[in-house]
Amino acid sequence: VSPRLSIGAVDADDQRLTDALAAAAADGRCGMVVVQGPIGSGRTRAISRLAAGLRAHGLDTRELRGSRRETALPFAAVTELVPQFDPHVDDPLALRLRLVEALRAAGGRIALCIDDADLIDEASFDLLAFAARRVPAVLALSAWVASRIGDAVPEATTLLLEPLSDEAVRGLVDAAASVQPSAEV
Repeated sequence: VSPRLSIGAVDADDQRLTDALAAAAADGRCGMVVVQGPIGSGRTRAISRLAAGLRAHGLDTRELRGSRRETALPFAAVTELVPQFDPHVDDPLALRLRLVEALRAAGGRIALCIDDADLIDEASFDLLAFAARRVPAVLALSAWVASRIGDAVPEATTLLLEPLSDEAVRGLVDAAASVQPSAEV
């Protein structure tokens, strides 16, 4: 079991979270965080910022995303993580061991940032949970509902996000739009 990462109260823009996760990886410990919040709370943005920050710290950062359309497809979320992946040939233990081997090859300097982890197919989720218990990697997950995630990685730090305010939404629209929206937006 990996030691628990304790960083105190943070928010999605707090650099301490990225720094603490990168330090955990540098020390060969597993840093895990679950970013949880309702639709519109900024989970995707938080995971993207974590991924960018961990990359800047020199971690081999892989970004995955759960998809409602792929929840019925076994191993859909992890096909790019397992070398020579073939779910029709490989038995489940062989897949688990190959993923662990692939993650260990990064020398403990790997981060898996998974957006919408609550939508990952069951087989991928089990595979990732198996690896997370055996490889000292950073694991950052975002989820609307984190019940399944909490059961798999109970030692994770949870970052609870509130819905974005109207002002924050306007700021995101302003930043993304080339034309300024009217005051009614």
